[in-house]
Amino acid sequence: RVASAAHLVDVLPTVAAATGLDLARSRGVLAGIDLLAVVADGAGDEQRAVFLQRPFFEDRKRARRRGMLGFGFGVRRGDWKYIEALEQGQRKLFDLASDPGERTDLAAREAERVSELSAAIASWREHETANAVAVQPPPLRSKEVRRKLRALGYVE
Repeated sequence: RVASAAHLVDVLPTVAAATGLDLARSRGVLAGIDLLAVVADGAGDEQRAVFLQRPFFEDRKRARRRGMLGFGFGVRRGDWKYIEALEQGQRKLFDLASDPGERTDLAAREAERVSELSAAIASWREHETANAVAVQPPPLRSKEVRRKLRALGYVE
């Protein structure tokens, strides 16, 4: 067990390191870290921020039923987890060391921490937007593939 938080974005750098793939040209673009190095030294950065995002739901009726309207973002840093969904007016803060089930919202009592973590999310979002890469799907050359995707509603 290590102190550092891990996230899905760590899979690519970890697999690359395990297989000897050099990702040096991708530094600054990849958000993840090599978890093998963290496990090897048994430490890691306890205050590493791991960011979370809930997608935007276009189906507003379904989103309202689920209590999720618009985007939601969060950050986990150390023992703290902060979640905000500004379109819903939600800001929640949890101390995972004492409340791993996330039952007690401490946002009202920890306004300074909420402000700090909200600013971290804003900075992360700005960075992600600035570094976004537009990915164009490959052309669909096979009529059979196009027919199957159209039947599933993925293409017109």
